Amino acid sequence: MRECANIFIIGAGLYSWFSTYARDCIDQHVYQKLLVLLQDNHAGVRIQHLIAIGAKCMAVMDSKAIPALDYLNVESHPRWSQVSVLDVASDGELAELLWTDLKIWDMEQPAFTCVPPCLVAIPPWTRLRGSLSTRASLLPTAPGLLPLLLEDRSSDLWIVLDFEEQGGSGSL
Repeated sequence: MRECANIFIIGAGLYSWFSTYARDCIDQHVYQKLLVLLQDNHAGVRIQHLIAIGAKCMAVMDSKAIPALDYLNVESHPRWSQVSVLDVASDGELAELLWTDLKIWDMEQPAFTCVPPCLVAIPPWTRLRGSLSTRASLLPTAPGLLPLLLEDRSSDLWIVLDFEEQGGSGSL
């Protein structure tokens, strides 16, 4: 990934291409040198649950290696490594984006809070159908609240709510 921004990967299981788990090089993490190259990325790039098997380095981020053995999760075969959260920004800017869990829609009255200024990403609500303008009209409104629409792929609409100075909570 080079020069990317605002990419969120939930769960990346990366494995070296080998024919069986019985190979000794898997447990020694020498089957492959590198699985992911991350270079010159910007705010909002995050990988959650990066899992690697068989490689010496899980990733190289701006010329700095992330060795698999430093993040070894199990000692038994096949020895695999895990990084729970990897913020990838190269420019030192971390997105202040709060990703709400899909479980927000299981709440009787869906709600969230944050300390302004903040950006809150609201997940798709698969039970809500209609055009983009119909769904946008159902967004919470408050002084200082700027709704930004991230995507519109039918039910895959993520909405970002930008709380500037006032507010910091919302009910949907």
